[in-house]
Amino acid sequence: TWAAFDYKLPNGETSAVLTIIEPNGKVIETINLTGNRGQKLWDTRPLSAGTYFYQMLCSGKSLSGKLIIVK
Repeated sequence: TWAAFDYKLPNGETSAVLTIIEPNGKVIETINLTGNRGQKLWDTRPLSAGTYFYQMLCSGKSLSGKLIIVK
């Protein structure tokens, strides 16, 4: 029902953007991350089961992965 994103940003960085993307490329959520480290919870209850992708952007660098929602 929830996805937890734990993050630790590079030294000196205090903000980043986490984007959740559907398989067709449509952005469904943009989450601002603040602080050098932390956790963001994302409510997956309104979504259909399936594969989604995420991308975190911070100071010109990106990290991406996929999230599989099973209901």
